[in-house]
Amino acid sequence: MVELHSINPLLGCGDPGDPIEYSCHFDGNAYMYRDFQAGNRKIYAERVLFKLLGDVPTPLLFLNAAGAVGTYAFNYLYNGQIHTAEQQNHSEHLMYVLAKNRHRDFAGFVDMLRIVDTTKPTASERVEYWFNGRKSSFAAQTWPALNRDTFMNQAVRHYLGTFYPGSVSSAKSQALKADYIFFDGKTPSPTDFGYFNAYGHWVPRLFEGKGQGEPVYGTNGFHLDFSDPLDLGKDVSGNGNHFTTMGMTSDNQSTDTPSNNENLMSVLDGKGVTNTEAGKRFAFPSSYVSVRSNFAVHGEGPFELEIEATTTLSGNNILHIGMCSSELGIVNRAMGQSSAVPGALGMAVGKGYEAATQQAGSGSVLNVETPTSYPSGTRIKVVWRKEDAELDFWVAGVKIWTTPMDISGPVHFFLGGYASGCRVTSLKAGSLKAAPCPDILNPDDYFTERVAVNGAPVNDMPWNMEQVETLTLSYRQDAKEDTRVSDTIDGAGLSWATNTTGGIASHTGTLAAYQGNGYSFPDRAGIWVDYHERISRETGLDVINVDHVNGTPTTASHHLGRPVEFAIVVPHSGGNRRVFHKDMVAGRYLTLNKTETEKTDPNWISSTAVDVTINGSLPTGRYKLILHCSVENYKDIGIYKGTSSNDGAFVLMPFAPRMVMIFRPDIVGNHHLSSVDADGGDNPVQRYLNLESGGSGTTIRHMDFLSNGIKNRDDNSDVNGGEPIYLSIAGTPLKFARGQ
Repeated sequence: MVELHSINPLLGCGDPGDPIEYSCHFDGNAYMYRDFQAGNRKIYAERVLFKLLGDVPTPLLFLNAAGAVGTYAFNYLYNGQIHTAEQQNHSEHLMYVLAKNRHRDFAGFVDMLRIVDTTKPTASERVEYWFNGRKSSFAAQTWPALNRDTFMNQAVRHYLGTFYPGSVSSAKSQALKADYIFFDGKTPSPTDFGYFNAYGHWVPRLFEGKGQGEPVYGTNGFHLDFSDPLDLGKDVSGNGNHFTTMGMTSDNQSTDTPSNNENLMSVLDGKGVTNTEAGKRFAFPSSYVSVRSNFAVHGEGPFELEIEATTTLSGNNILHIGMCSSELGIVNRAMGQSSAVPGALGMAVGKGYEAATQQAGSGSVLNVETPTSYPSGTRIKVVWRKEDAELDFWVAGVKIWTTPMDISGPVHFFLGGYASGCRVTSLKAGSLKAAPCPDILNPDDYFTERVAVNGAPVNDMPWNMEQVETLTLSYRQDAKEDTRVSDTIDGAGLSWATNTTGGIASHTGTLAAYQGNGYSFPDRAGIWVDYHERISRETGLDVINVDHVNGTPTTASHHLGRPVEFAIVVPHSGGNRRVFHKDMVAGRYLTLNKTETEKTDPNWISSTAVDVTINGSLPTGRYKLILHCSVENYKDIGIYKGTSSNDGAFVLMPFAPRMVMIFRPDIVGNHHLSSVDADGGDNPVQRYLNLESGGSGTTIRHMDFLSNGIKNRDDNSDVNGGEPIYLSIAGTPLKFARGQ
């Protein structure tokens, strides 16, 4: 196995781009306005870095203009899609363009550039959307007429963060916005504001024309960098096009930026949780639900989460607060209940729970004498004194309990409740700026995807496949055909299928030859998607062949450096392919090539950090073992709880995922594989592959691929019911991930 490292310690951790110092907090009440003079109504552009804070129906994130009665230019986000719309007579659309990409990411900043130019001869080129340096496709469009004067840049009042002063609060922005720039009569390039660094991450670039006035920005152009807390509407373009702020104070200035992405409580966790007030207010349903922080807590501390009850806490109305392991997933029951929740430290406040707390390792419960009810407005707080390795729990200004912080590994804040509500009054949970540097800065150097058409050779791989051991999975996207797996261990010309019981042999569609930084499949017809992963301890992947005799356990060495967490066992001569996952009940397995429930074969596979054993129950023969383990910031192997609703499960991951495989052991269901690239890079990812039935990729299920995990957006039972298990691989480490 070849060991590779992408970090040069002399260069530091990657390339974060130019620093963005400040953002402005649009909290659902605050907005800005300015009276424009007549400008270029045919050509304009708008660029902003934004981070969503609340899942409101129609947040008016961008610049809007209200002219004559019933005549509007409004640019907004609805159900995650950015709209550029102009309307007259309250209903007639003169321009209506929707980006295909849906933005439902609440953990990272999106870099957006929107360009309108009605002078272009081709209608479909008159509006452009760019997100994180990539041009977006469109979901629907009514293109503006050639040379049409838009409603923007009229001599009317323009609003930022709302439509007009009487707009309902649900239509106002709930977002952080940074480096907001508007151009009148100019069409800048995305590379004026950012670039893809050597690791494939889109990072910010400070605009070189800052302060140069009308020649750069145009007549109504402005540049808001939010650096003056006493004048957040101050224009630094040099044009003096300052905005008047409404409902803003110096507290609306924030240091939460793409350069210092701060940790907030997730608004995606928890079925039935209602979130308002720009991500700060939570209302919990009558069944217990909890939410976590967007990512693990990083930095020196001390750290704290303080909440204020917005309902009376008594009877079964409780609030729950604490810290949990990143591996735990959602804390799905309150502390103090009879069943233990190892991996969490928390305190539940309300009658019947009386500040019940639970130790992380032992699951023991400590009940502290407290009143039987607490009024609305009660403050509840947990403080992690990292330097002392202790947690303090407070209720109504009184310290209730101090306990050693004995949760190992990365940890998150969590809060939850039964039929109750709270408002986050203080959250100090660090930022990604303080996160450790990932060992793999560019996952594409280790796991990559290629699309080949009609047998065309591929010659742009990031590594030399004649020198680096590689595992390849290939499926046909435009027609149903066997999904094939090959590797450099057995060599070119041999493969096996995920959807049959056939042996490892030469098959039509098998990779024919490795050719330096490429390969060839000359007999393939149609469109094929190939996934490739390096076989390396660094990627948590090993592939070995073993000769086994029935009745006797077989033990072989592997090179993962830790126990196996996911495995596929394939008989060379043919037969069912078994799947092992660390979160399945011990002794059980799934059959990869069938839609059937899990089977039992006690102790059929086991492992240590250096070897793996298959027991004597397997038939005599030669077996291929594909072995995986988790790798921090690169590969995540775990379990989650489905919701069986369109408000689907949110699966927290320590990266922006590129590919995920999902299995449901307890039902007769499909074995699911989805990836960002196979669906064209748009969100949500709808195309998926059923591993047990072969290509082609189907377009049914909706799944958001986000900067910190995945969010199921439909009620399909295979991926959003019961407790699915998964394996995922990173597209971008969380430290550098942009919002999607």
